[in-house]
Amino acid sequence: MRKHYGVLATLLSAFIFGFTPILAKWTYLGGSNAISLTFYRSFMALPVLYVILNSRGVSLKITKKEVMHLLMVGGLGQTLTTLTLYASYNHLSVGMATTLHFIYPIFVVLVGVLYYHESWSHAKIIAIGLAIFGMLTFIDQTGDISFIGVFLAFLSGVTYAFYILYIDKSGLKQMDPFKLTFYLSLVVSICVFIYGISTQTLAFSLTPWSWFLTLMVALLVTVGAVALLQIGIRLIGSTKTSILCLAEPITSVVCGVLLLNEQLSIMKLIGCAFILLSSYAITKDK
Repeated sequence: MRKHYGVLATLLSAFIFGFTPILAKWTYLGGSNAISLTFYRSFMALPVLYVILNSRGVSLKITKKEVMHLLMVGGLGQTLTTLTLYASYNHLSVGMATTLHFIYPIFVVLVGVLYYHESWSHAKIIAIGLAIFGMLTFIDQTGDISFIGVFLAFLSGVTYAFYILYIDKSGLKQMDPFKLTFYLSLVVSICVFIYGISTQTLAFSLTPWSWFLTLMVALLVTVGAVALLQIGIRLIGSTKTSILCLAEPITSVVCGVLLLNEQLSIMKLIGCAFILLSSYAITKDK
């Protein structure tokens, strides 16, 4: 039963992560940018997370060891991942950027096997093979491709692999999900605020619609998707979580077609099918 809850939480998290890039691109039209959205997404979620923790009677006390872990995963993991992925939306379509971001399950599995001595299984091998093929079908080779956009999206995948592995292996996954999300949001807010002010890239003049969308991103992602992802990591582990999250590019592609008029080819449909098969294969891993 724990495994089923972990799978459900991870897939719901992936759906939210896949939809919110559409909102992110719309906020840019109202004066926002990657730095601003990253800061406001984390900062706006803090009061909501505090109310949730207070109503549940969860203590905010943390140890010195947990502080170091939170600074590490918040700074190098979540901050860099969010900045690079949001920045890639300026250069690539939502579907392509999200798909390139999903190189991270390969790094999660390889590090898990080579460094943490996790065992291979037929399900993992099959799932990775299906996922790689599915991702390749999403990449449009007919138009101009921005090298900067590809690099940023790829880098976001590398840092996200670090984020998932660090939470799993450091023991942070045992912390209350909303408490962990609160402190990670606090670390991200401080890091991005300092960077945004020092580089004068933090925007304060947004349109009312852009402010509203930013608040929606904060609530959906920071309060909802991140907490669900951490539940998934705790219940089914980092490797299975990372592969199940491949449902995210499917959501991004579908939303891109419906809301941003991005083209959906036969190959992309085939890619969606293979990614779904990949997710199914990993849930059957005993």
